[in-house]
Amino acid sequence: MYGKGKFSQSYANLQEYSTRFQHFVSSYREIQKLNAASRDSGSSGAKYGLTKLSDMSQSEFKEIHLSDEKVSKAPKSYNKNWNHGREMSDTLRYDMDPGNSTHHKDRSGGNKANVNLYINIRTKRVALPMTVDWRTKGIIGPVRNQGLCGACWAFSTVGVIEAMSAIETGKLETLSVQEVIDCAKLGNKGCAGGDICLLLDWLLTSSTGVGIDKEYPLSLTNGVCKANKTTAGVKVASFTCDDFVGSENKILEALAIHGPVAVAVNALTWQHYLGGVIQFHCSGSPADLNHAVELVGYDLTAEVPYYIAKNSWGKDFGNGGYIYLAIGSNICGLANEVATVVVIPTSCSVDVPTPYQLITEMVKLIVEDFGVHQEKKVKKFTWTLANGFSLSAISYGAIVQAIKVPDRYGIRKDVVLGFDDLDSYVSRNTPYLGAAVGRCANRIGHASFEIDGNTYGLAKNVAKEHHLHGGLVGFDKMVWESTVDQSKVIFSYLSKDGEEGYPGDLLTNITYEVTDDGCFHVEFIATTTKKTVVNLTNHSYFNLAGHDAGSEELYNHLVYINADRITETNSDSIPTGNFINVQGTPFDFTKEKRLGDSMSGNLFDDNFCVNLGKEDLTLVSRVTHSLSGRVLEVYSDQPGVQFYTANFLPLPSEEALVGKDSVGYRRHGAFCLETQKYPDAVHHKNFPSAILVPGQIYRHRVMYKFSDKGTVEPVVASA
Repeated sequence: MYGKGKFSQSYANLQEYSTRFQHFVSSYREIQKLNAASRDSGSSGAKYGLTKLSDMSQSEFKEIHLSDEKVSKAPKSYNKNWNHGREMSDTLRYDMDPGNSTHHKDRSGGNKANVNLYINIRTKRVALPMTVDWRTKGIIGPVRNQGLCGACWAFSTVGVIEAMSAIETGKLETLSVQEVIDCAKLGNKGCAGGDICLLLDWLLTSSTGVGIDKEYPLSLTNGVCKANKTTAGVKVASFTCDDFVGSENKILEALAIHGPVAVAVNALTWQHYLGGVIQFHCSGSPADLNHAVELVGYDLTAEVPYYIAKNSWGKDFGNGGYIYLAIGSNICGLANEVATVVVIPTSCSVDVPTPYQLITEMVKLIVEDFGVHQEKKVKKFTWTLANGFSLSAISYGAIVQAIKVPDRYGIRKDVVLGFDDLDSYVSRNTPYLGAAVGRCANRIGHASFEIDGNTYGLAKNVAKEHHLHGGLVGFDKMVWESTVDQSKVIFSYLSKDGEEGYPGDLLTNITYEVTDDGCFHVEFIATTTKKTVVNLTNHSYFNLAGHDAGSEELYNHLVYINADRITETNSDSIPTGNFINVQGTPFDFTKEKRLGDSMSGNLFDDNFCVNLGKEDLTLVSRVTHSLSGRVLEVYSDQPGVQFYTANFLPLPSEEALVGKDSVGYRRHGAFCLETQKYPDAVHHKNFPSAILVPGQIYRHRVMYKFSDKGTVEPVVASA
């Protein structure tokens, strides 16, 4: 062993030691030149010296450590100003002008760029904090070491995803870089190199979640992808990849307002970096980009304002693993390729094979196969509580297939309409029994809408003129990816741009959970790559006397709805934009009353405008079946609820729709309470908006609470 010294390097023989010593000598000469160039920049300028990388020739350093950020095959959407998926808000809208591009060439150019930065900020009146450091917020993971694996593109991008997830959840969890190294496609080649923007594009379009590190630990080698494709992980909701040369104030805005970002850089002169702010001798040409880092903050109060860059060469390099880069002059090309990310943080558990059981003290979850549709397995998930309550859902349409609720005597009844087998859901013209409905629940008049001057035509599936419940092939007819997370099940579906006429790729996650208090919790989360219309709901048909009880028992239900108004509709059930006060009308359920007393000549299929309270979830409706004592309370955060009494099921004179247990379902055999935004909201500015823009996250929570304590005491609407 030869030459073990300051950096613990050891060499196999005297010849290698001699070669490495010559590299040290060459490095020392280069260090002298770099320090001479930095000397005039004051105490904050970059300092160069011998590092653990100084025994390499420059070509060797470049080959081993700087060959990893590269685009081998760009997707069609990739160009200089690639903005995939996220249109900025007014404060984050990036109006790029490639003609303003400048690259650092000399000291005067660098100083001038820094001065112009402040002029630009003052002119645009951007209210930026003078310092930002996301490390102090506890959302930045430890510096890691990529070793000889050329995967800076993975380390930097996963670091940003990790940080954005921590911002969303308040919990920092180390995510798996190795999973990305092994699995990422679209031109990324593991330890042989990749690109931050191609990685984000692959994560988004494949709807792949990044799992946690402890489940897929780092090996720093190219391995066979071992990730289950149904891994939940943290998913990319949308991202941007932009050229901000000449507009670095936009990078500052992103760091201050949004969070950490990933950037491609030219790190050729970093081999001997010890600390301080790099200002000179670092080309900004896009042709020289060879590395990627994560920007985690900036300091505008410093003598030389700088970005804080988290590197992936270990804690023993630079400023504890960080590099400081001057602001305003595209130093090291950092403004050429800047990526921001919006994430959907989800559990990083992996789906399990069937049959499967999870048993806790109060809740049992069983997973079974339910059939195959279009070569995709459909699974059935059944939660059971100690009191006999159970709920079943299937991954086809995220359908609630059964809910069995004990009455006051302990007798269980299935209280939702549905079918016993997959073929019945697939092959029949079923009226959305129990399904997740989207992209847009309810009606859109004339099956079209306009956003930003663009008109979008939708599938016409109502009276050959209007659009209903997402179209001919909506969310109710899709096989959703499903993942078990403890007692939760997460359903995921990526609706592609143009599906049923809607713009943008829409990634939707629906979480189902049953808790030991008899509550069924549903959360809808969605993000889009273009402005689009989103209004999701669950379309379960309830009859608390039992799915086989029919209209006679439905009329005996007592109904309370927390709404003073409904939206007025025309003869096609399309809202006019006006409202009707319910007081003194059959629509007045502000005091609990028997449903049958309001059904004479009235078929309910109307949007009630919920009196939202200050709580996270507002009581929307309470329905009681007095004979059995079963009660359903619906809580939601949405402004509307569609109250529907199964008007379009077959008439008594028609052939029944045969459901579970060979029961014939007919008109008025059930009711629906579909929490949602107002129907046709895209055409009415006075309605709560149903437009989702890139960068926003659509959220809709609803809770169905079942009990057997029903009484005939009326519920009075709150003032």
